[in-house]
Amino acid sequence: MQAKSGITLEDLLAKASEKTDLPVAQEMQQARADLFALFNKPKRKQQA
Repeated sequence: MQAKSGITLEDLLAKASEKTDLPVAQEMQQARADLFALFNKPKRKQQA
């Protein structure tokens, strides 16, 4: 496995420890809910 040039293991570990699992999971659930809300919006009727 290769990382992008200039990214170290320390960089990855620091990024991973910025948030715990729970807040990240909550953000993902909210983003998913927002996405599906777009699909469920009533469509506007086109005016002739």
